[in-house]
Amino acid sequence: MNSLSTHDTERAITVLAGLSCQGKDRGWQSHHHLNFEQYRHGVELLKAAMALQYFLPGLPCIYYGDEAGLQGYKDPFNRGCYPWGCENRELIDYVCLLGKLRLASPALGEGALEFLDSEEGLIALKRKDYTGETIAIINYTNVSHNFSHNLKGYNCLYRPQQSHQLEIGPYGLAVYIRKNENNE
Repeated sequence: MNSLSTHDTERAITVLAGLSCQGKDRGWQSHHHLNFEQYRHGVELLKAAMALQYFLPGLPCIYYGDEAGLQGYKDPFNRGCYPWGCENRELIDYVCLLGKLRLASPALGEGALEFLDSEEGLIALKRKDYTGETIAIINYTNVSHNFSHNLKGYNCLYRPQQSHQLEIGPYGLAVYIRKNENNE
């Protein structure tokens, strides 16, 4: 299972964007939360991490509330109540999108994994099985990066920005798919 947070760990968004709680007592942990800028940055990094969670081999396993933007340090601060009515809609929609992308490409569930060369700031991976290939490109930085591989023969499965074909925007994601001709 691919987990980013569990009931035994700090919330992923807190680890990604907050201050370290190493050596801090429960009193400190109970009074420290992400400020607005940290939270926004944490959302972007969490989305990149969740993309990896869904596209790497294994099953994505989401600890309740991560999809809603819950934050928290070590137990018991990572076990807050689900924020009914105050969920982070951007994260929930993104998790739904990742699930749809994974379902649209059988290779993302069962395919062999190959990491592709890419410039610093990008993680590019290919999953391949008998149905075809899927390439996912994840930008985990706040600046655009170019992806230099030839995507001829691939169809775009997801791409929010439609600027230059191989430019991945800040904290962006692009997914391309090529189906084997005999499995269409």
